[in-house]
Amino acid sequence: MLQMNMLSFVVFSFMPFGVVGSYWIMKDKMLASAELYGEVYAETINNLVTSNILIAIIVSTIIGAVIGSYIGKALLKKHFERAGIV
Repeated sequence: MLQMNMLSFVVFSFMPFGVVGSYWIMKDKMLASAELYGEVYAETINNLVTSNILIAIIVSTIIGAVIGSYIGKALLKKHFERAGIV
């Protein structure tokens, strides 16, 4: 039960990734629209959008979601015991 709950929490945690992930999927279009804000902004965005950052975002999201699921389980343990789930 905990593993499936943790997996669902990890998947749910990737929902905001769509905003950042669009830079990797459609990098050229996003940079073209970023140039509306100025050349310096577009260059900064281009320098930040690297594969190392993508890997760091994915790994930190997974680690944070797993830690968060354990914290949530510890906080709700009393309620789970009363309901007979644990």
